[in-house]
Amino acid sequence: MSANQNDAFELACSNLRLKRAKIRRLKKTIKNLKDKIFDKDNEIHDWWTMTKEQDERLAEKEEEIEEQRGEIAALKAELEQMRASQEANLGGDEGERSTKRKRSQ
Repeated sequence: MSANQNDAFELACSNLRLKRAKIRRLKKTIKNLKDKIFDKDNEIHDWWTMTKEQDERLAEKEEEIEEQRGEIAALKAELEQMRASQEANLGGDEGERSTKRKRSQ
């Protein structure tokens, strides 16, 4: 091998080593990016799961509120019915009985 060929060979080997080092750095960067993506994916999944659970709890609470509103409406209707019954027993506004007891003589 001549000196020029030897220099060219050394230069090619040096370039090859540099390219291999660059490839290793790129592979390491890609691995780090994949790890970050995986971590973010896990974080997103955790948030999604938490949101889904909160939505389910919210739906349960809304259902409970609707049931309680129904119970309140039924109790109000019962109360109005009792008031109407009392008014009917007392004769309405016109014939109200005195709430005072009469003294016996």
